[in-house]
Amino acid sequence: PRLQALGHEVAILAYCGISNGMMMYNNMLIYPPRADLYGNDIVLDHYRHFNADLLISFADIWVNQPIADMPLRWLPYIPVDCEPVPPGIWQPASRAWRVLVYSKFAYEQLKPYCKNIDYIPIGVDTKIYKPLDKSEGRKMIGFSDDDFLIGMVAMNKGFRKNFDKAFLAVRNLYEKHRNVRFYMHTQTTTEFGGFDLRALAAQVG
Repeated sequence: PRLQALGHEVAILAYCGISNGMMMYNNMLIYPPRADLYGNDIVLDHYRHFNADLLISFADIWVNQPIADMPLRWLPYIPVDCEPVPPGIWQPASRAWRVLVYSKFAYEQLKPYCKNIDYIPIGVDTKIYKPLDKSEGRKMIGFSDDDFLIGMVAMNKGFRKNFDKAFLAVRNLYEKHRNVRFYMHTQTTTEFGGFDLRALAAQVG
């Protein structure tokens, strides 16, 4: 919406959340994915259909590596979470039209590989997204201060997040320390090609 407010025409490739057809949302054309988990097999067709002059991706760049070889103007807005930066990150970044990063660490890691790179922190509403008192936060989601809380934020899509290993690790820890609690922020169902997490939790005890 903020890009629209600046006078730009905006469309979105929603590689998660819709399927089988286009839709309109807030005067934006929303394109569906095809077969690839991250839309790489259809993004160029959507780009051409919309007659776009810029593709902005907002994800780990390694999931969009094929875009680096497509005939389009690509602006990936990306994180870097490792040192040294691996080829799966710096190689596609080095071939992008321009690169945006939202941490100074990412900027320093990618600067040797990218001619055009800019650091722009993620814009968030700090009236909403701000640190809270941990004790109050625990109460809000049903945990006590005595709980040893393990958190996991991970999309249940495919098998890359190792939910089975995480469940087994938490179960093994719980057998030794009964105050262990596991809080997950994810989909529990298989609708995105992941695990049935409720069944998995029951299976591992």
